[in-house]
Parts: sequence; structure tokens; C-alpha cells
Amino acid sequence: MTQKEMAVRCGVSVVTVYNTIKEFCTDGLENTLKFNRTKATNPPIITGDIEAHIVALACSKPPAGFTRWSLRLLTARVVEL
Repeated sequence: MTQKEMAVRCGVSVVTVYNTIKEFCTDGLENTLKFNRTKATNPPIITGDIEAHIVALACSKPPAGFTRWSLRLLTARVVEL
């Protein structure tokens, strides 16, 4: 089976298949099956405090002329704040 066929069958990209095979060859099966993020991820942009503020805003009364908050309205208001 080719890497492309494996990728299609597993629903992943060819790069994922390549990296998994490479990791298996260098680190063995046990280490390949463990998911360890090796790259540092960017810190989240939305912290818990900001998320709570957005939720509170979404639960509040919508602006005049609207019956409810839309995602577009929320985005505009959050950017404004």
C-alpha cells in the first residue's frame, strides 16, 4: 500500500503518514503510539477572562434594531471594546 493510499484510507494527509512512518522507524512502535507535542504552541489569544466577557455579552440584550446577537455583531462589539 502506498503512503497516499494509507492517507486516504485513514483520513489524514500524506505528510502525517510520512511523519508517522519516520517516527516508527526512528523511535519504535511504543513511542510512535504516544502523542507528545514536541513543538511549542502559541499561547491562546482568548483567555478565560476574555471568554467570560464575550459569553456575558452574548447573553446580554442585543443592540437596538436586533432581536439577538449574531456572530458578526459580537465580533464587531468585541473588537470595538
